[in-house]
Amino acid sequence: MKQGVVDTHALGKFFNGKIANPKRTYVVGHSMGGHITGVLIEQYRDVYDGAMPMCGVMGDNELFDFFADFNLASQVLAGIEPQFPAPDNYQTHVVPKIKQTMGLNTGLLTAEGEMLQDLTMYLSGGERPLFDLAFSSWNNFLFTLYRSDFSYGTPGNISDNTDSVYQLDSNSELSVEEMDLAEKIPEITADPQARNKNGLSKIPRISGELHQPVLTLHTLGDLFVPFSMEQLYAEKVAANGDSDLLVSRAVRAVGHCEFTPEEETEGFADLTDWVENGIKPEGDAILDPEVVSQDDFGIKFTNPIRMYDPLLSLKEE
Repeated sequence: MKQGVVDTHALGKFFNGKIANPKRTYVVGHSMGGHITGVLIEQYRDVYDGAMPMCGVMGDNELFDFFADFNLASQVLAGIEPQFPAPDNYQTHVVPKIKQTMGLNTGLLTAEGEMLQDLTMYLSGGERPLFDLAFSSWNNFLFTLYRSDFSYGTPGNISDNTDSVYQLDSNSELSVEEMDLAEKIPEITADPQARNKNGLSKIPRISGELHQPVLTLHTLGDLFVPFSMEQLYAEKVAANGDSDLLVSRAVRAVGHCEFTPEEETEGFADLTDWVENGIKPEGDAILDPEVVSQDDFGIKFTNPIRMYDPLLSLKEE
C-alpha cells in the first residue's frame, strides 16, 4: 500500500517533468488501487482534481477486522473454541467442522448457518439486495482469509475487534442471543505500531478529509472488500463536514470489482463534468438503512442488470 502511493505519485511527477504539467489530473483505482486513490488525495491534496476509487478498501484496517470477525463468529456458532490467529490445521480440520455444522457444504443452512449469514450481512453493510447470493458465493473464500499471521507486513497484529458489533437482526438494541455471542468471541486488540493514525504506514489510514470531488463505485454483493467499506468512508467524510465532495454509487452485482465498461465510463464522465463544470452528479443514499434494504436499491447506476439479478425477470415481465 505505502509503495503504491509513493510510486503512483512519482509517476505523475515523472510525467510532468518529461511531457508537461497537465491542466487537470484525476486518479482512479480498483480494490487496493481504490485504497491507494483514497490515500493519494489526502497525502497530496493539491495534486489531484478528482478521484474515482472503485471497490476500494476505503475502510482501510477495518477490512482485516471483518475477516477476523467472520471467522471468529463462525467458530463460536459452530460450537468450536475460538482461536486467534488461525492454528496451522485451520483449513484442514477446523473449517470442515464449521461447514458441516452450518450446512455450508450442502447449501442447506442449519440454524447456525442462517445465524452466520445474518451476522455476515450486518457486518458487511446491512440488509441489501442480492445478499443471499453473495453469501453463498463468498463464504468458502472468507475462510481462506483467516491467517496465522495478521500483521500484513506491519509491526505486529493489525486486527482489532474491540468496537465490533455482532448483530443477528435489524434491531440496534442487542438481544440476549447477540450479547451471548459477543461474550464468547475473544477480544482482539491491534498492536500499537501496527495501526498508524497518520502518514504513510504499511497500510495507510484514510481519514475521509476531502479537498476535491470524489465519486465511488461499489458492488452490493462483494464480500472480499464488502460494501461496508464505502459506508465507513462516507461516515468519515461526513464527520469531517465534506459530504458535499462525495458521491457514492451502488452497483447490483456480486463479484469483486464486477463493473461493466458502461458503469465505469458513466462514473468517470460524471466526475469530470463535476470537476470542470461544477455539476455534482447523483449518487445513492448508502448510509440510509431503509433505502439500502429496498428491493430495487442500486438499480439507478447498474448497467446492464446482471443475468442472476431477480430484477431482470421482473423487468422482462
